[in-house]
Amino acid sequence: MRGKVLRANPETGSGMISGDDGERYPFGPGASRNPPGAGDLVDFELREGRATDILVLQTGSAVAAEAAAARPQPASQYPQPGVWALFRRAVTVRYADARGRASRKEYWSFILISWILVLAPIGLGRAADFAVSRSFDAPGLPSDIGLVIGGVIFLGLFLPSVCVLIRRFHDTGRSGWAALFGLLPYVGAVVVVLISLLPSDARVNRYGRITFYDV
Repeated sequence: MRGKVLRANPETGSGMISGDDGERYPFGPGASRNPPGAGDLVDFELREGRATDILVLQTGSAVAAEAAAARPQPASQYPQPGVWALFRRAVTVRYADARGRASRKEYWSFILISWILVLAPIGLGRAADFAVSRSFDAPGLPSDIGLVIGGVIFLGLFLPSVCVLIRRFHDTGRSGWAALFGLLPYVGAVVVVLISLLPSDARVNRYGRITFYDV
C-alpha cells in the first residue's frame, strides 16, 4: 500500500502514515531501513494494523517543490507583455471575443493605443491645414481626410473596445451587462472608469482564472 507520512519522530523511529485507503497506520522502530520524515510519500506493508517494510518513494521536500511548481502563480509573477502587444492581441485573436477576463493593463493599453490611432490622423490633417493657411479657423482638404481616416479607425475599433470592456468587468467579478452603466448620462462614464481601474479579482471567478498572457 502507498501513503503519506503524517508525522515522524527521528529519535524513536516511530510515527504515523495516512494510507491511500483513508486509514491511518502507526509504525515503530525498525519499520524502515531509512526512517521516513513527515511529508514523505511511502510504500509499506501492513502487519497487525501497523505499517512495516516502509520504502520512501519521494521525500517531503520533493513533494512540496512539485506542489509549488504546479500551483498557479499570481499574475505579477508572469512576464507581462508590453502595451502594443496587448493592443495587438485585443484587435486580432480577441477582436470579437467577450469571454474570459482582461487585466487592468490590457484594458488601458487598448484605450491608449486606440485614441492615439484615432486622433493622430485628425491632428496631422489640422497641422497640414495650418501649414498652408496659417490658421486653424479654415479647415481644408487635409482636415477632412484626417477626419475620415480617424472615423474609419474608430468604427473598426468599436467592437473590440466593447469586448475588452466586458472582459475588464469580468476580471473584477462583475457581469459584462454592468458596462451598460456607461449609457447613463453624466455619471455613467464615471462609473465605468472607476470599475475599469479596479484590480483583478485574484480568485478563480465564474469567468475564469486571473489572466495569464501568451502574447
